[in-house]
Amino acid sequence: MHWTIYTTGTKLHPCYRDAAEEYIKRIGRYAKIRTQHVRKPAGLATRWPQTGIRLALIPQGTLLSSEQWAGQIVDWQNTSAGPVTIVIGPCDFPVDATLSVSPMDMDPGLLLTILTEQIYRAYRIIHNQPYHK
Repeated sequence: MHWTIYTTGTKLHPCYRDAAEEYIKRIGRYAKIRTQHVRKPAGLATRWPQTGIRLALIPQGTLLSSEQWAGQIVDWQNTSAGPVTIVIGPCDFPVDATLSVSPMDMDPGLLLTILTEQIYRAYRIIHNQPYHK
């Protein structure tokens, strides 16, 4: 499965970028994932896909447990839903669903770190592997 995650706003703090990169490296054994940063959501206009799974990560979105998230990924894999594109923050483009990690507002870098950690955790659940080393 291919994933693209967009962050918007100010530049990501290095501590968040480094933490997310560590999870992205770990996810690499299960799926292909890349991140891109754009200053303004309008900067996604030419990049936003017309097909695949399109999600927005916002405080008002749906909260899922790690097991529910893993189940959703399995469903997408089983239906060949195509690539998954996630934007952290609101966007004016069509999305298939909105997700949340918390109803609180958070720094986009922190949200990227949490999201990549949860994608990694989901793949460990899917493959019946322990999460902690």
